[in-house]
Amino acid sequence: MAASSLIKISKTESIVEEQLSRLTTSSEATTTTSSSLCNRLSDLKDLHESFNFLLQFQLQTIQALKTKKTLEQVLDGSLGLLDSCSTTRDILSMIKQTLQDLQSSLRRKRGFDSSGLENEVNLYMLSKKKLLAKMITKCLKNVMMTKAYYKNNCHDLFSLVEEATCEVFRSLLAFISPPKTRSLSSRSLALKLFRSRKVACEGYIYATQLEKIDATLMILKANNKDIKIVQVKQVLKELESLESTIQELDNNLECIFRCLLKTRVSLLNLYTHE
Repeated sequence: MAASSLIKISKTESIVEEQLSRLTTSSEATTTTSSSLCNRLSDLKDLHESFNFLLQFQLQTIQALKTKKTLEQVLDGSLGLLDSCSTTRDILSMIKQTLQDLQSSLRRKRGFDSSGLENEVNLYMLSKKKLLAKMITKCLKNVMMTKAYYKNNCHDLFSLVEEATCEVFRSLLAFISPPKTRSLSSRSLALKLFRSRKVACEGYIYATQLEKIDATLMILKANNKDIKIVQVKQVLKELESLESTIQELDNNLECIFRCLLKTRVSLLNLYTHE
């Protein structure tokens, strides 16, 4: 191997270690925001791009997979990550669709009357609670199983990269999960929303965008007889912002999915030529 290639490989190894360290540090943050998640997903994409380079040219990594006889285990784990990534994208797509449906309903004239608004809010909450919550819980369980699989069966750089991937996926799924408590009064929801905005102004995030949307919708539903058009317009504005966030998360996940697919192809080629 040429000296220039060896130097590039060495630099890439250092970059991978730095990227892993950065992801580990970010995972220790006490709060998760859409912005921090997008940054972590972007860092994860960069990590996989660097690792794919090593997998193509770093003989030591390839030999480690062969000598430890873990290639089949790594292949199983990589398939699990691809499935989790694909399912998470499906969940984001469904959330985006529910947001679009709610926006369309609110924009129509019937969405501004009390009964129409209440029905649309109920449909939105029901779709999240019954379908999305179950999908997220199942996907989260699969992610944690994949993480445990790597931790127990693989003890090399590959396992560190994929464990970091699982942790980012876990954070994303937790971020989009519907809040468990739905028995709050409208007064409690209003107080929670007020506090979230107050703390956000001080530079912190008290609740996720999803939680804020839910709180706002529940307040409107509880006071639907006194609803004003300006309030509905504000909800529409927040829904549009949330939809934009979901789209950005999905765009990042799409890039990661391609990286994971490339990694699996490299592993399959290695397995075939073993």
